[in-house]
Amino acid sequence: MEPDAFDIAKCDHCRTSFALLPDGYDLQPLYDTIYSQIDVVPGYSRYSTFADNVAKSAAPLVYLAEQEVTYWGIRKALSGFTGSILEVGTGLGYLTYALNKSGFTATGVDISEVAVSAARARYGDYYVRNSLTQLASAGETFDAVVMTELIEHLPDVYGVLRECDQLLSPGGFLLITTPNRDAWAPEVVWEVEGPPVHLWWFSESSFLAMADRLAYSAEFVDLADYPAARTWSLESVAGSPCVSRFPVLGPDGRPISRAETSYRRWVVSTLDSVLEHAGLTAIARPPFVVRKHPAVLSSGEEHPCPTLCVKLSRSNVRVR
Repeated sequence: MEPDAFDIAKCDHCRTSFALLPDGYDLQPLYDTIYSQIDVVPGYSRYSTFADNVAKSAAPLVYLAEQEVTYWGIRKALSGFTGSILEVGTGLGYLTYALNKSGFTATGVDISEVAVSAARARYGDYYVRNSLTQLASAGETFDAVVMTELIEHLPDVYGVLRECDQLLSPGGFLLITTPNRDAWAPEVVWEVEGPPVHLWWFSESSFLAMADRLAYSAEFVDLADYPAARTWSLESVAGSPCVSRFPVLGPDGRPISRAETSYRRWVVSTLDSVLEHAGLTAIARPPFVVRKHPAVLSSGEEHPCPTLCVKLSRSNVRVR
């Protein structure tokens, strides 16, 4: 969200990139703004479409799996599973609904009263408005905890994972999806939504390190059988001198339209070309651009899936 700026750090050991939030930075107004106008916010409006179509579908989980690899991975990982499921950060509620309609026993939890009330009104009584700590204090346990495209938004990743651990029954597991850092070459520092929307960019090594710290084991779901797997080469950006991520919201909270974003990108590209032809480096950058290293993709004809789907299974020892 304009005009905020954030520093980004990168761990060369586990290939994790992360944004540094200023002390006391409050994320709640950002998400209140996004969800209050989700139909028009770039990058989020598709979720509203999913929510509408899931309610009409005879096979809602199949529908979701056909739309995005995220849900393909969830469906594949849960194939044959018969235990109870908690979806953390249920948001619009459509995945929890789809899981229940596919024969699973799933509960969606969210801290937003607005989100939970809307999900109940649309899909039924599958949702609770609570914190994870409150659920654990009430003695609730689940055989699986699902987090789709959530962990990259969390300021305190380990804190949330520890709270999830308290909710797992013996033999339970976490099922997590997130953008995949390994789909890009090491030179690229950031190629996901700009902070403070996304705060982390994880690799497989990131999750192996997390699993080791939390006494979990990590198993990555193979997504190569996803029908759109051939598009993962991302050839459309392979030759770009710079891939820039633009804010989704302006200083007034107004969504920045695709047309405006395209115009801004054209301005930046033109400026870079002029400076390059003048023998100068691109030092004059408009304030709305996140400048990164050149978007050089990993070598080889086949590239990793841009989404990670990982199953974290714990021992019977509680994480403290």
